[in-house]
Amino acid sequence: MQTDVGPAADGAVNRASSAEIERGNDFLRPRPATAVIASNYRTIGKNTLRATADLEIPKSRVKLHGYMWHEKAGAEWISLPSREWVAKDGKRHFAVLINFTDEDVERRALDAIRGLADRSGR
Repeated sequence: MQTDVGPAADGAVNRASSAEIERGNDFLRPRPATAVIASNYRTIGKNTLRATADLEIPKSRVKLHGYMWHEKAGAEWISLPSREWVAKDGKRHFAVLINFTDEDVERRALDAIRGLADRSGR
């Protein structure tokens, strides 16, 4: 049995045979989706900011506080915690401290916040 696990750097598909997996060479085994859990949902409703929430990614043993859920003209996104700074001209800026390296995990994070919003009656 061959298991497709996605494209390699050169575009070829990596395959792990069941024999390789049985021998412990499971680094090519398809990985389950990373769970993302949202908690501490708070409705804000100011400008584009709809709400804030905390997100936990149990696999990474990480819980991050202060995610912000934004919406404008039908587009939704989450802003991760950032550090505010003020330029000499008085303009406010935000320095990125944390970002997602996987778009699928980022999508699941937004879905988790939406789900929590639905349960709390947004």
